[in-house]
Amino acid sequence: MFIIGWAPDFIDADNYVTPFMHSGGTYSKAQGYNNPEVDKLIDQARFETDPAKRKALYAKLQEYAYNDIFTLYSYRVQFRVLRSWVRGWYHNSAFPAVYLNTIFKQ
Repeated sequence: MFIIGWAPDFIDADNYVTPFMHSGGTYSKAQGYNNPEVDKLIDQARFETDPAKRKALYAKLQEYAYNDIFTLYSYRVQFRVLRSWVRGWYHNSAFPAVYLNTIFKQ
């Protein structure tokens, strides 16, 4: 069992499935997860250019992640409390900190 923090290097589904699900991925390899069908889907999804087909491939990969249960994913809930006159804040799941340059008082 181990706990890690993870933030994407780039905003793409491949940045999550390869390290966590591909048999050569850092974390799936450490856990001994190896599914040739998953590897095939990941390799196919990585190079697919049609957004609809890509979405379907990653949806199928989510099914494998759910059904194979090789990892328990969790998410740290963060709360932001702002006064009603504060504007410019937005949630960015790829960058959990606050962009102060966008925040202003109205």
